[in-house]
Amino acid sequence: MTDEDVVRRAALLLEAGCQVVANRPRPHYKTIYVTRVRGRRAVEVMEALYPLMGARRQRQITAAIEARSLMSYRVPYVTEIATMIELKAAGTSRQVLAAQYGVHPKSIDRLLRGSSRPLDGVLSKAAEIAAAEELIATATGGDPGLAWLAGIIEGEGSIYPNGMLRVSMTDEDVMHRVAAMLGGNLRSRPPRRAKWSPSWEVAVAGRRGEQVVAQIQGALGERRLEQVETMRAMRAARNGHDVAALARRSRNLEIARRLAGGESGLVLAREYNMTHQNVYSIGKKYRNTAACPSGEESACKADHAGSSPAAASR
Repeated sequence: MTDEDVVRRAALLLEAGCQVVANRPRPHYKTIYVTRVRGRRAVEVMEALYPLMGARRQRQITAAIEARSLMSYRVPYVTEIATMIELKAAGTSRQVLAAQYGVHPKSIDRLLRGSSRPLDGVLSKAAEIAAAEELIATATGGDPGLAWLAGIIEGEGSIYPNGMLRVSMTDEDVMHRVAAMLGGNLRSRPPRRAKWSPSWEVAVAGRRGEQVVAQIQGALGERRLEQVETMRAMRAARNGHDVAALARRSRNLEIARRLAGGESGLVLAREYNMTHQNVYSIGKKYRNTAACPSGEESACKADHAGSSPAAASR
């Protein structure tokens, strides 16, 4: 994908290398970042993610695992090595550790001595991974479903300034789950080209979209967070406009009340810094509303106009 920070976070959690793919499909395309996991570690990652995948990805995982013969040799993760150090210090034997982590007992000694990998680097990397995992867990309240949804939105979603959250992809079964979590309606889209698959889309807007974004924002990457900030800035601008409109209406009602009470239009014009024609226009427009108690405008206007509420509303 094109978000370097997201790919590097994935590389950290997978303990994989992150590289930049220099060649681009077209000159105006963004740089693509890729992280790769190979061998037994790749199989372990696929097996761990299998329950969270849609039907298409599950078929790919099954085919990938069945197509390769695995060596018995396994390289432990740095987080596992850090745990081994704690367990060994607590008295756990190397035979038990070897069986638990799928390595030869002799490898335990090399790992714990730092012969295979320097222990300072191992512990530093393990702490970095733990911090990243804690960040995601805190952001999603420890809910794996929300973490899954954040990943889907990161990869396949869009967050718009008007508060809309939209997700679109070609896997119908995955999109049914997304729609259920977002609370939106799932719509199908015909393929834009002959060889393309039809896509599925769900969108939520307004407060619901903002609520979902607030739940997962801590797990999102930099580009999505910029979209969130833009959305909130737009909301603040709208709220500011609403406040200004309410203040203007309150001022106009006050002018109408004071005119109805017998105050001079010229005096009010000087006080509110407007022409006296504008003052009288406001007084005429808000005359009935100004004379009515709050919350009883409809019936009260009808009484003032000498007609039914329906006629007054016109």
